[in-house]
Amino acid sequence: MQAVKIRQLKYNPSTVLRAARDDDLVVVMNRNQPEALLVDLEAAGWNSPWVKS
Repeated sequence: MQAVKIRQLKYNPSTVLRAARDDDLVVVMNRNQPEALLVDLEAAGWNSPWVKS
């Protein structure tokens, strides 16, 4: 699990998305409060025709 600030998500979204893929879970923080959760769907076992493997 990794925590990032909302500003990091805004200015460098590819790094945050890569972290979600590598660590499976990223918590986005806003003023030291959890704001959002990014989860790697493939690692979570979520199979969907809309998600490429």
